[in-house]
Amino acid sequence: MTEVNLLVFQVIEDSLKMQQDMTKLLEAVKEETLYVPIAEAERLSGMDKRSIRYYAQTKTIRTKDINPSVKLYHVEDVMNLKSKRRTVNS
Repeated sequence: MTEVNLLVFQVIEDSLKMQQDMTKLLEAVKEETLYVPIAEAERLSGMDKRSIRYYAQTKTIRTKDINPSVKLYHVEDVMNLKSKRRTVNS
C-alpha cells in the first residue's frame, strides 16, 4: 500500500471510531433525560407519591438513585402507569 492509501485507511478507521463514540454519548444523554423526579412523575401519571413509590418498590417502574434521599423515575414507565390507571378506572 502507498502512504496515501494508509492515510486514507487511518482516516476512515478514526471516523468509524468517532461515530461509535458519538453513538455511545447520545445513548448516555438519552438515558439520562428519561428519568424525572417524583413531583414530575406525579404530574405525568396522575398518581400520588405513595402509589409511585409502591410501583417502584415492586419493580413495575425503573428508577435511578441519585443519592440516598433522591430517586428518579423512568418517564416511559410512569406514562404506562397512567394508561394502566385509565384501564382500571374504566
